[in-house]
Amino acid sequence: MRRRGRTSAILGAILALAALVYWPGTRGGFMLDDYPNIVLNPALHIHRLTPETLLQAAFSERSGLLRRPLSMASFALDYYANGLDPRPMKRVNLAIHLLNGLLVFLLVRLILAVFARARNQNAPSEKLRDAVALMVTAAWLLAPINLTSVLYVVQRMTSLAATFTLLGLIAWLAGRERLYTGRGRRRGLLLLAFAAVVATPLALLAKEIGALTLLYALVLEWALYGFRRADRHLDWGIVAYFLAFLVLPGILGLAWVLPGILAPSAWAARPFSLGERLLTEGRVLWHYLAWSLVPNPYALSLYHDDFPISTGLFSPWTSLPAWAGIAALTGAGFALRRRAPLFGLGILWFLAGQVLTAGFIPLELVFEHRQYLPTLGLFLGLFATLLLATPRMRLARAAWLGVAAFVALSTAALALRAQTWSNPLLYYLSAATDHPRSPRATYGYGRELAILANANPALAPKAYAALERAARVPGQSINPESSMILLSSWLGKPVKSRWYQEMERSLARRRIPNAQDVSALFALVRCATRATNPCRLDPRRMRAVFAAALANPYPNRDIMAIHGNYQLNVLHRADRAVQTFSALVRLAPRRALYHYDLGVALAAGGRFQAARSELATLKRLDRAGLERPLIRRLSHLIHRLDPSHAAKTTSLPPADS
Repeated sequence: MRRRGRTSAILGAILALAALVYWPGTRGGFMLDDYPNIVLNPALHIHRLTPETLLQAAFSERSGLLRRPLSMASFALDYYANGLDPRPMKRVNLAIHLLNGLLVFLLVRLILAVFARARNQNAPSEKLRDAVALMVTAAWLLAPINLTSVLYVVQRMTSLAATFTLLGLIAWLAGRERLYTGRGRRRGLLLLAFAAVVATPLALLAKEIGALTLLYALVLEWALYGFRRADRHLDWGIVAYFLAFLVLPGILGLAWVLPGILAPSAWAARPFSLGERLLTEGRVLWHYLAWSLVPNPYALSLYHDDFPISTGLFSPWTSLPAWAGIAALTGAGFALRRRAPLFGLGILWFLAGQVLTAGFIPLELVFEHRQYLPTLGLFLGLFATLLLATPRMRLARAAWLGVAAFVALSTAALALRAQTWSNPLLYYLSAATDHPRSPRATYGYGRELAILANANPALAPKAYAALERAARVPGQSINPESSMILLSSWLGKPVKSRWYQEMERSLARRRIPNAQDVSALFALVRCATRATNPCRLDPRRMRAVFAAALANPYPNRDIMAIHGNYQLNVLHRADRAVQTFSALVRLAPRRALYHYDLGVALAAGGRFQAARSELATLKRLDRAGLERPLIRRLSHLIHRLDPSHAAKTTSLPPADS
């Protein structure tokens, strides 16, 4: 009891240290994908806590295959409690991270207990196993690479999915051990069922990365049990379990997503092809390894969009050797099962965590939050093997000192990163300094200065200079020019025609606009449709900018929707907006928002019968009441504008582009 109390006290101290180190960073602001998912997502901004509003908020995310309803519902609850204040949201993220730290300790403790049972006479003591589990937990909780999963608000999706994955793995391992030893077989089956039919779906509903839950379990099964029963015969029940809950769903899921992934339009907005992505990811994995095991805060960043793309097997020359090294690492993971099972487990766990994000799905190339759970495999494999394989006192002391020194360095690096994240301007200055060729980092610094210059015009020259520098970075979006136009509008300064021309040229050079181009156009139109002090955009220049943005073989639906909004609410050309939204409806006939936008444009143009037809389509598309706000708004608008009704008015709501 005394030893367990001491273990609990040390674990509590580690959790408290993690909270203390992270706390300054919770004072920071929103970043990158926080804006489209949280800040600019009206469905998330609930003022009444009802099942209907919560359900609509939960399914307001459209980028994920399953729409990540658990994560989105949690953001809606944050907004209901505190409004658009990022600090409470970051503190909730920190609480989730600390909970995950506790779950990591329990999981590692279980893994080491199974390992000890298999070792029989040479088994490490429970006291030693607890000490190793504490050290692995501390390394994971305080790893600098995991910071973006905590302080980057929207990546609660990653950490919340990890919560359910860890719960599922703890249940799976506890159940598997009961089946193996024959103690509590019925409870063991229930625990395995919980992992497959409760924990995994919950993880998936937080983020698609939750699909890896049972793949991690497969790694544990291979390393610790080898698909065998205690009598060393093959356990066909476990084989059937993985076939039913992992292999078959994996095949069905692949068949579902593969046609979309292989379509040319899926890669049109990326600056790389499928082959280039696969070649590049081999090099990316080695960087993930280095960033995880060498706590260097200057190499880490939210933005790695300056990572060079592999265009051939030897371009750069490390492309093929990187994948050869990954193949050798994989082989080592399998080969070390008997001699160093924990080390082999750690390698395969790390590689299993890359299956979705380093494969053929057209995601961006590099993000640190993708390593949130994979890093656990590295720390478990390295530190547990090292600390349990040094029985001689002098070597044991050196090993413990070495691992403790690593954790101390990680803590210092994490504290430095958290302090930088506490101030948006400081963060962007640091990011732009460390990554001067990153389009997002350099633009972010200029944008932050522009926001400050809106309140303090004395900062305007610095903001313009930073945005001009950002505009010259290779691969930059039209965000710098868009921000300079917005800043000039805010300050009442003349807008340079060169900025429009640069946007037009930049969009014409690219095969298709990227997500940052879309956000830049959205910001311009949003400013132009403000009720007070709207931006005055040059109609002729904007027409040329939109023409360049839409002149590509794969029409960008978001830009088309923004263009329709501009035509309707800025140019007041309902006829043109109807044409634009009609084209969108033809491209995506089951997207309710496009039918709503078309209905608004039709009503604005006096075509009320056609608007009612779109209203009827909206009602048919309504699933579980998710489209009721759009139905109510369009119905109310038609009622107000139709001359047959007495309550006629000429005010128009903006289309929800």
